Amino acid sequence: VLAYLPAVAGCSASTTILDIPGDIAQGARTTGAVLGVRGTSNLALALVLAAVVGGWFAKDVIGFYGSLLALPLLIKAHRSGLRTDRTAANQVGIGVFAILVGIRVPLLLIMVAAVYLVSRTYYRARLDLAYPGRGTP
Repeated sequence: VLAYLPAVAGCSASTTILDIPGDIAQGARTTGAVLGVRGTSNLALALVLAAVVGGWFAKDVIGFYGSLLALPLLIKAHRSGLRTDRTAANQVGIGVFAILVGIRVPLLLIMVAAVYLVSRTYYRARLDLAYPGRGTP
């Protein structure tokens, strides 16, 4: 829990950054809409850094390395402010963590694959979009 809770919260906060304009237009009070780009990015970095520290102290290899591998991409996205960097940070950070946790709990990998495939099918049928996919948030 010392690593997983802040890692998930940090990655979740980071994903709201890309949706800020739409969230504000819709009146949604997401983390990104409330804190803004910089505030949300600071929060995401702090939470993932806390996950690294928590993983270290708990001697949780997956929690530590999953968070540590996400951190450089989050820092790059924070510094550049570019949408492409934020998208990469979100996809790689979440993907790496899911794969590492999936090594410990193989059923998770099956569930992630199922959600991915169902989501792609839904978005293709309803909106004619190739989402989620490479390069999409």
